[in-house]
Amino acid sequence: MDHIKNEKSIFIAVLFCFAFVVLSASREVYSVSLLQEESLNMEYLIAVCFIVTTCFANAILLASKSTTYGTNSLLTIEKKSILPLLILNLTTLVTWWFTFYSLTILDATSFSSISIGLLPLCTIIINHFLFGFIVSTKVYFFSVLIVIGVIVTSVNQLLALKNVDDIDVFLGLATAVLVACFGAANNIFSFQLNQLGFSAASVFANRFWLTLIVVVPYSYLQGFFELSNDSNLLKASLLGFMGVSLPIFFLHYSVKSLGPKSVAYLISTIPVFVFILETIRTNFIFNYNIVGVLVISFSVYKLLQKKG
Repeated sequence: MDHIKNEKSIFIAVLFCFAFVVLSASREVYSVSLLQEESLNMEYLIAVCFIVTTCFANAILLASKSTTYGTNSLLTIEKKSILPLLILNLTTLVTWWFTFYSLTILDATSFSSISIGLLPLCTIIINHFLFGFIVSTKVYFFSVLIVIGVIVTSVNQLLALKNVDDIDVFLGLATAVLVACFGAANNIFSFQLNQLGFSAASVFANRFWLTLIVVVPYSYLQGFFELSNDSNLLKASLLGFMGVSLPIFFLHYSVKSLGPKSVAYLISTIPVFVFILETIRTNFIFNYNIVGVLVISFSVYKLLQKKG
């Protein structure tokens, strides 16, 4: 009976991870539309997104009180949990700030290929240096293949950014790489909090406080809320719920059941979905990108077969 229950739990976690992948891919494409084509202010977009996300996350936390997942409010956090929780808040702030900054410069496929494609390798490196985890040579090999896929997928589109200053392109690339590094840290410290007794709902509810403390006052003082209109508020709120809240909700439950390394491999397929959505939206196919996303997909498949 326990075996069947465990298989069902893993199946649900995989479905949640797939939902995370599709919604995240949609978020990248929609964010580029808002930031580059509609020139929506980045700080305002982050502020609205995470006001919506924090409200949603705490509603989930309250609703989970009668479930087996348990709860952890800010008032009941133990001392041993404070440091990983603070680190998770910091990595969350940096990850999302750099995500939206990079998407003001790069196209969605290039950004997702770099930030998501590098995630397994970053997860392996961080796990190795912080926790001493050892993985097989095959895992390293296919992680390097993912890096190659990232390069192939990105080069063609980056060369197409003719009207963008070289320094801006460099900053876009650098922040996309940093998103991969901090994204891996997000998964690892979320998993660590789960091991310390935090429920998925409580990790979700408590990870955005630093982002709100920094971004909301800054956006308000800069007058971004006053300059906005109802249409922008609706679009930013939609992105916050469908592009941030729901995907992260699905991600937390996936990480708890599958572990950060397996989740990192699964979500490395996001560039494939971004490429498909962007191709549909622009009616244009980038041949080199097709090669890149196929390399990424194949490598992820092999990693799932031969996890180290």
